[in-house]
Amino acid sequence: SVTPADFFFFFTLIDTTIMTIPLGIPSVSSGPICSGSSSIITPSGASTYTLLPGSLSGTSFTVSPTSTTVYTISGTNAAGCVSAPANFVSSTVAVSPTPTITAGSISSASICSGGSSVITPAGASTYTLMPGILTGTSFTVSPIATTVYTISGTSSTGCVSSFAGNLTTTITVIPTPTITAGSISSSTICTGGNSIITPSGASTYTLMPGSLTGTSFTVSPIATTVYTISGTSSSGCVSSFAGNLTTTITVVTSPTITASSISSSTICSGGNSIITPSGATSYTLMPGALTGTSFTVSPIATTVYTISGSSGSGCVSSFADNLTTTITVNSTPTITAGSISSSTICSGDNSIITPTGASTYTLMPGALTGTSFTVNPTTTTVYTISGTSVAGCISSITGDLTSTITVNASPTITAGS
Repeated sequence: SVTPADFFFFFTLIDTTIMTIPLGIPSVSSGPICSGSSSIITPSGASTYTLLPGSLSGTSFTVSPTSTTVYTISGTNAAGCVSAPANFVSSTVAVSPTPTITAGSISSASICSGGSSVITPAGASTYTLMPGILTGTSFTVSPIATTVYTISGTSSTGCVSSFAGNLTTTITVIPTPTITAGSISSSTICTGGNSIITPSGASTYTLMPGSLTGTSFTVSPIATTVYTISGTSSSGCVSSFAGNLTTTITVVTSPTITASSISSSTICSGGNSIITPSGATSYTLMPGALTGTSFTVSPIATTVYTISGSSGSGCVSSFADNLTTTITVNSTPTITAGSISSSTICSGDNSIITPTGASTYTLMPGALTGTSFTVNPTTTTVYTISGTSVAGCISSITGDLTSTITVNASPTITAGS
């Protein structure tokens, strides 16, 4: 039979059992975890377990503490006996914070096409940049278009930054300008001429050769020249080599005018000279503003002529390359009577005509030459004397001397008786 003392012994045994259920050291799936991660705690030594904090029950526990946490586990065996507090086990799950990535420095948040920017993140030990899957501690990027970069980081404990803890930065790409010719006043010029090149596509420009800056360029090359114009946009981006403007200014040599022939550089009053220039296609003679390929001039006094020329390409000779020629005009002499011994003579007599005003003379009729003439006409005669100067100029008809020698008949004596 069962006595009260037996009941006392039984309950004492139960109490002792509750206090002495041993629990094994729980296994933990990993060492320290990163914020946001979890660890599995698997205890042993009982049938079911209770985890604190959390009051979770089960045979295994997946925990995700936000900071390092000491978990306490009690156990219940198959008989329903619960481990005494002295037999509870503790498991510490250490939590390493995930890094928050910040921009240590960004060399430039805006770059020009073809440029680069250096992104140096901070907050972790190593980093990964996307797009590109580049790893390192600093990144030099050269995007061809505006790009949003995301940089994640890994701490020294191996914890990777969360999506919210990543660094997101935008590198804005500004296109470099493409330079075009707004206008070119002339792509072909003559020697000494100029052309105005007005580029477009940027805010300011630089012309080479010459290193000139501005918005428009007046060029006067002495030979055919290839000009390259680069441009800078309002945002400071400079055109690339491929985006520069290249334009050629062709220089056509202006003609140099020479005298192909001058029939005479010295003429007498009333005479002319034929000037035939060369070196161009057409010519202009000054004074006179005559145009042509040959000029017959009859100046009344010594005259300096200037002839300019135009080439087939339309280039006109410069002042220095014009032809300058002098046509000297010598006056024709005017013949006067230096002396006439007698303008009236008797038949059989003579008269001496001595002209003046020239160097040599010719008397007509008779075609006599000399400086003085003794005439003995048989009848009244009109003599014309022309003269030639030392320069070879012959007096004109209006400049000749006309002299009449009157001849009186001598009487014929007969015997009256």
